[in-house]
Amino acid sequence: MSRLHPRRLVTGRLVPAVLAVCLSIYGCQPPAAVDGTKVSDFAAFSTAAVPPQNATLKVAGVRIDTVMKTRRDDGRIILDLVSNSEVIDHETYHEDNGGLSLEYAAGETFSPVIPLVRLPMRVGETWKWNGVLKNDGGDQPATAEIRTEAAKIDTGGDLNHGLEVVVLLDLKQPNGSENVRRKLHFWLVEGHGVVRRSFGDESQREPAGGIR
Repeated sequence: MSRLHPRRLVTGRLVPAVLAVCLSIYGCQPPAAVDGTKVSDFAAFSTAAVPPQNATLKVAGVRIDTVMKTRRDDGRIILDLVSNSEVIDHETYHEDNGGLSLEYAAGETFSPVIPLVRLPMRVGETWKWNGVLKNDGGDQPATAEIRTEAAKIDTGGDLNHGLEVVVLLDLKQPNGSENVRRKLHFWLVEGHGVVRRSFGDESQREPAGGIR
């Protein structure tokens, strides 16, 4: 189960550090009520400059210790999950002034890419997507609703204020059968990018021992 709890930021020793990040994201407004707050600068959510991180990959319940390394390739941000000097999985995002979009993760490609963060936006906004999910089973038409909300995120030892994005993905079935719904979760922390993601029980990636 997720341990994310949207909350108001409490005053105390965390305020100065969080406020410094907030100034670049929320237009000098403190994140006391980030739901509904306008986000116009994606720089602090960027994944491009994140150093290698220890990460745990869970595939069908099996835990694998990895190191997540970030690289750029033709305008994409690729998160390589490395174990025993081999890349065993990766995630591909598109990141620019328009926001952050998902292209590939857990063996699945989304065409067109699914926008996870749109700029400018207000936290709490929702939007729609219509496209195709591609995997080893072939191409499957799909639609999605993308939801955003402020969240307090467990990053493997620390709690960080950030953004939770939920993709409610509906896979269209043949012969008029009822659509199959899946939930894709992404958690972003200022200065660290996509720190966690979950495709249900099939595939999850989370930080191990905190983030840096």
